[in-house]
Amino acid sequence: MNIILDEIEIVENVLTPEDFVRLRTATGFADIPLPHATRALKNGLWRRSYELS
Repeated sequence: MNIILDEIEIVENVLTPEDFVRLRTATGFADIPLPHATRALKNGLWRRSYELS
């Protein structure tokens, strides 16, 4: 496995509640209502996203 760390950038979380729900269901987690997703994103201790450059 080849991991190139200089191609990963940590950015402020720009994840929307809609994207959060979509990603949860796409990865096999249960679907949750949008108000729950909004609260989950707001209450997270560490809110970062990772982007490949």
